[in-house]
Amino acid sequence: MNNIIEAIEGYNWDFEDSFNVPGVIQVNLPHLLMRKNEKSTSIYSNKVMRSIFNNNIEQEIENVCHFFRGIPFSWWIGPLSKPSNLKEILIEKNFKEIDKYVGLAFNISDWTEINVKSNYKIVEAENDMNLYEHVKVSAKVWGIDDESSIKAIFEERKKYLHIPDRRGGFIVALDDEKGVGNASYRISYDKKVMYLTGSAVLPEYRKQGIYHNLLYYRFKLALQNNVEWITVIARVGTSEPILRKIGFKEYGNYVVLSKS
Repeated sequence: MNNIIEAIEGYNWDFEDSFNVPGVIQVNLPHLLMRKNEKSTSIYSNKVMRSIFNNNIEQEIENVCHFFRGIPFSWWIGPLSKPSNLKEILIEKNFKEIDKYVGLAFNISDWTEINVKSNYKIVEAENDMNLYEHVKVSAKVWGIDDESSIKAIFEERKKYLHIPDRRGGFIVALDDEKGVGNASYRISYDKKVMYLTGSAVLPEYRKQGIYHNLLYYRFKLALQNNVEWITVIARVGTSEPILRKIGFKEYGNYVVLSKS
């Protein structure tokens, strides 16, 4: 990784070579990174993750909108985005700001292992039952309620588990057999970074140590794999303050726009 911002944003583009999901189309150019899932209407499956426009800004925006062809999508604007007023340009085109995130990083050598009490089992979601519980937690927390989108997410994650060069995985917290929290991770191609690619806990199960246990499970995996940094783009007001208290440091802010 050339710098810490790349180590944070790498989770958007640093995928295994063999990972190819039917229906998912990705544009990966030096100045533009975007992905759509033709089987999903979720703006978290359909999104623009990198946009560095130095010229022909109006045409670039038109090309992006044409790519999604009416599918709802999100547009993430971060510290590397250009032009500097891209957010204002998109708002003038009827995009709306819907969320804020912050890029955080943690040097794993600074971690001292802590035991957090929990009444819930933490397991790798490697079979269909546990993986489906993992997906259901995400669907409920992120307001994804149509079956086609839920099925598309499940099939994508199931396929990922079977690729030969897989560098990541899915973790689920269980109350008996019910998924009550989840987490995901992926290790960078150069093996120096672990990307925290998502975590959620059902509202009625929060403040019981589940989030911390899911986090520390991944910390242990990071140590086992000899990575140097753990990075995440964390949602402001939810995971972000928790991660700061643990010792994650801020390296950039992100806003999320959407146009349905």
